[in-house]
Amino acid sequence: MSELVARTRRSVPGSRNSTLFEVACRAGELVARGAIDWQIATDALRCAALSVGLDELEILGVDGRSGTITKGLETGFGSMLGRRR
Repeated sequence: MSELVARTRRSVPGSRNSTLFEVACRAGELVARGAIDWQIATDALRCAALSVGLDELEILGVDGRSGTITKGLETGFGSMLGRRR
């Protein structure tokens, strides 16, 4: 998870949100494997995203579930579940 946070913190304007999505997908895979808790991943990525200038609304969405982090976590989690079938 620390490398994913570091990658987010290294992102630059123009690629920050797409980097956050990619990183959140990888984190979702870790969650699906039981390597990390969903809320811990969300909190770590939220802090990293805020540190590079992304705003709370973009990161988490208006309802806390529709932002980049949740979409990425769900995508990564779902891809791992699909691989198990």
